[in-house]
Amino acid sequence: MDDAAMNGHLEVVKWLHSHRNDGCTTDAMDGAARNGYLGVVQWLHSNRKEGCTTRAMDAAAANGHLHTLMWLNKYRPTSERVSSSASSSGSRSSSRGRGGGCTTNAMDGAARGNYLDVVKFLHKIREEGCTERAMDGAAAAGHLAMLKWLHEHRSEGCTVAAMDEAAANGHIEVVKWLHDNRIEGCTVRAMDGAAACGHLRIVKWLHINRSEGCTEAAMDGAAAHGKLDTLKWLHKNRKEGCTTAAMDKAAAGGHFEVILFLHTKRSEGCTMDAAVNASRNEHVEILQWFFRFYPRMIHREKVIVFAKRYNYYLMDWLHRNYQASGERTVLAEINSSFYLTPPETEELTT
Repeated sequence: MDDAAMNGHLEVVKWLHSHRNDGCTTDAMDGAARNGYLGVVQWLHSNRKEGCTTRAMDAAAANGHLHTLMWLNKYRPTSERVSSSASSSGSRSSSRGRGGGCTTNAMDGAARGNYLDVVKFLHKIREEGCTERAMDGAAAAGHLAMLKWLHEHRSEGCTVAAMDEAAANGHIEVVKWLHDNRIEGCTVRAMDGAAACGHLRIVKWLHINRSEGCTEAAMDGAAAHGKLDTLKWLHKNRKEGCTTAAMDKAAAGGHFEVILFLHTKRSEGCTMDAAVNASRNEHVEILQWFFRFYPRMIHREKVIVFAKRYNYYLMDWLHRNYQASGERTVLAEINSSFYLTPPETEELTT
């Protein structure tokens, strides 16, 4: 019944209620509310006694289901609702079952999801409020209007994560607004994250307008994701440099131009992970390049393991390469594993 309810299958829920004794748990109403199935929520409220938890309103809010949220607020506003009239007479409210209400997760989630109508409703009707995660989440997702509203109407504020994540996600207008209107600032994670994702415009802006700078993770991340323009700019304009992880991860991603740039302009080099990464991901051309320019950084046993697992042509190249070099030990290892046959190919007709 839980699964049927959370997926909106009301007729199935009714049938199970009538023909089975398994019942359900609070997951039924919680899940139905999360997915906006108000009809299911209402039926469970009227016909079952399990009730819900605060996750019902929290999830309905986070997913923008305003009507479901409003209904829950009316009929299941707290975990143990006692009306003013019922309280004075010592009797329980007519609210059926148990559970309800919400937590700060409701407004936090709605803010990140950019559901301003939900946020306004919670702000007006409920008392739980939100946390700094509301503004942090809105900033990370690039919801500038939401960010401004929270800034004007709420007092919780944000943390450095707001600008850090906005920068990493490419939301330059949010970054600028936070810089002009808030005092929390950012950390090195702002430029590091922006660089890794190739948001060069933001990297430049942070470089000019902020003082936090970046770390080696900026160039490492840019290299790993193949952001060559960002990598070149950091090399020219910043002094943090990079680590061997730059070339290692560029090899894993198949970013040959990045590898060539690092080889030409930087001195960090790579580790044995570089060739292994290239072999694992079948970047044959890159692996061949490493054999030529970084022969001491070849972990031959691991390279062979991945070659024979994934790529016949790479295995064939390794066989010919080591045969030419006369390295009998490695050649013997290749020969013992060289049982693969080449893939079928279509015959070309002229």
